[in-house]
Amino acid sequence: MQGRILSCSAGVYRVETEDKIFECSARGTFRNDGIVPVAGDFVEISPDEKDKTRGVIDTLLARKNHLIRPGVANVDVLF
Repeated sequence: MQGRILSCSAGVYRVETEDKIFECSARGTFRNDGIVPVAGDFVEISPDEKDKTRGVIDTLLARKNHLIRPGVANVDVLF
C-alpha cells in the first residue's frame, strides 16, 4: 500500500494513504543504511494485522527533491 509521510515525531511516522492515516515505524534497514524518511516522502507500507491504525514502512520511493531544514521532501510549491 502506498502513501505519503505527513509528519514524524520520535520515530513514529504518520502516513496518509487513499483510505486513511496510519501510524508507522520504519524498518531497521533504513537506520543501517543511513536513510532517514522525512515528511513528504512517498513510501510503501504494510498495515499491522491486529491494529488497523498502525503499520511499518517497507520501502522509501524515489524523491523529486529534498530540503534539509526543515526536513521535507517532494516539495512542489514553497510559497
